[in-house]
Amino acid sequence: MNHRQNQTAFTLINKIQNHLLKKHKSCKELDLSYSDLIYYVSSSYPEELEKTLHQSISIRNRVFRSVLISYKELQAVRDLAQSLKVI
Repeated sequence: MNHRQNQTAFTLINKIQNHLLKKHKSCKELDLSYSDLIYYVSSSYPEELEKTLHQSISIRNRVFRSVLISYKELQAVRDLAQSLKVI
């Protein structure tokens, strides 16, 4: 566990957020927070992806509070980014 994992997760979550805002244009106009954005769009995704989207909220919050995340949490963010075809 190190700061590099947090930096990587931060970058990926920003890419996910930008991707979701591009895909769901109405959300951009609403100026939603990340968690509100996830709650707004998650129902349009399959159940397993919806679960990971919601998990990304807590991971994002931990990264912003400078709490080191685990490799498993980083991997969840990577898998989400790959599922959304962000990376």
